[in-house]
Amino acid sequence: MLIPRMRKLKTQQQIICVTRDEHILVSGDAEQVIATQSEKNLEVITGDINNKEIQKQILEIFEGDRFALLEKSRKLGRILE
Repeated sequence: MLIPRMRKLKTQQQIICVTRDEHILVSGDAEQVIATQSEKNLEVITGDINNKEIQKQILEIFEGDRFALLEKSRKLGRILE
């Protein structure tokens, strides 16, 4: 129920969402993703969901099931490698 509302709302205004749920990024068709890793040096990577480096970060950072994420992306017509 959240994703359909987000998709509709984002046509009218900007949405900023902080999440640990990779499915929101994929299903919500994120237009700008900011991926960070907080260790000694803060590394920040930005881009949209179609950016290969962002896709790599989504698969590396999030703790979800890689197979489930890949399957979801295929259903949505995206290719995450």
